[in-house]
Amino acid sequence: MTRRPTFSAGARSPDVAATAAARPFGRPADAPTRGPWLTRAALGLAVAVVIARLFMTESIRSAIPVEPGGTAIPYGPGPAAGLLLDLLAGLCPLLVLVRRWVDPAYALRLAWSPLAFAVLAAWAVVSTAWAGDRFAALVSSCHLLAAAGVLWAVAQIVRTPAHARLLAGVCVGLLGVLLAHGLWYQLVDRADLRHAWETNRDELLKARNVRPGTFEYTQFENKILRGELMGFSASPNTYAAAIVLLGLVVLGATAQFVRDRRWASAATMLAVLAVAAGVLPLAQSRTGDITAALGAAAVGAAAVFAPTFRRRSTLLYVAGALGVAAVAAFVVGYGLSRGTLFHDSLNFRWRYWVGSFQLWKLHPLAGVGWENFGPHYLGVRMPEATEEIKDPHNYLVRFAAELGGVGGLLALAWTARAWWEITRPGPE
Repeated sequence: MTRRPTFSAGARSPDVAATAAARPFGRPADAPTRGPWLTRAALGLAVAVVIARLFMTESIRSAIPVEPGGTAIPYGPGPAAGLLLDLLAGLCPLLVLVRRWVDPAYALRLAWSPLAFAVLAAWAVVSTAWAGDRFAALVSSCHLLAAAGVLWAVAQIVRTPAHARLLAGVCVGLLGVLLAHGLWYQLVDRADLRHAWETNRDELLKARNVRPGTFEYTQFENKILRGELMGFSASPNTYAAAIVLLGLVVLGATAQFVRDRRWASAATMLAVLAVAAGVLPLAQSRTGDITAALGAAAVGAAAVFAPTFRRRSTLLYVAGALGVAAVAAFVVGYGLSRGTLFHDSLNFRWRYWVGSFQLWKLHPLAGVGWENFGPHYLGVRMPEATEEIKDPHNYLVRFAAELGGVGGLLALAWTARAWWEITRPGPE
């Protein structure tokens, strides 16, 4: 029986994915490999939980207020469904640890970015103690902690090209389902919904307890008339972001398949990417379009100039981080000097961020508690900001507002470390 190779501290594993810096935690013993089914079960369970999360729109509380005379409509998954998925996700790291216990030859890797994310998630759970809405804070922070467990488990399991190809196939399947869902809405459901709006508008509004003339009415009408694609989410921007993220993963896998001369797999992925390129504009998300273009250019450059990128990986990381910081500083400086940004959509976000900064000044250390941004934002929002938002539409700003300076620094540290690990050169 062939022993699983183990590696000393700081050594590079020939079969370790480039997504995490690795070294063994604990000394492997001279023992036969046991329990590989445990890590296989953990990986399968992690994939299943991610699929379930992607294809469900969960709400902590009903988004539609209950009023006398309202029409009962079916609701989506609630907090119980989300917490059940959290429990299933929590089994993933436990199965990995059991594998390490029964198989001394199975060495754990000390990947820093999953650990940093776990500390951030734990701080979110602790914030329940001072949150105004403790129920929302507890439920949502459990989701964050479960995500940290899945991230750590997958970082331990995915070690070979076969694992990478498996996850690439999962991403292709997820992307295909999202595209099919969007095309079905565009070609079939949209016409039926517009007809129902034109002929039975009052009943649709009554079912959702939306009153004519309100902000909710305008948003609901725009979504129907403009035909925004939202997929399984509640926002076209979220749908576009999911397509872009999965599409870039698939694009990177396609480049690797071309390099490995796996022509059939590469052709299949290119066909899916072609459909994605046609569906993405239908989401009407400028952010999604720009991110897709920049991401595709980055993946293309990495594929063409791979040897140079490999030799200059640290320099490129520093340049990229400084570039992101420079763009952020320019946006903030422009907003402070002009009192607004250079596009209507960005203007809305600028108002969110100004209100978030005022909220952070009131709670600089610990924040207002995870998932508690919405109620507190109403007291600090700018007079011209009309929307009653639940988050500031920027994850670093959200961590700072809801978890204070501690959460903001942890989020920044996790981001920087994750970028570092993702950009480390893989095996030749």
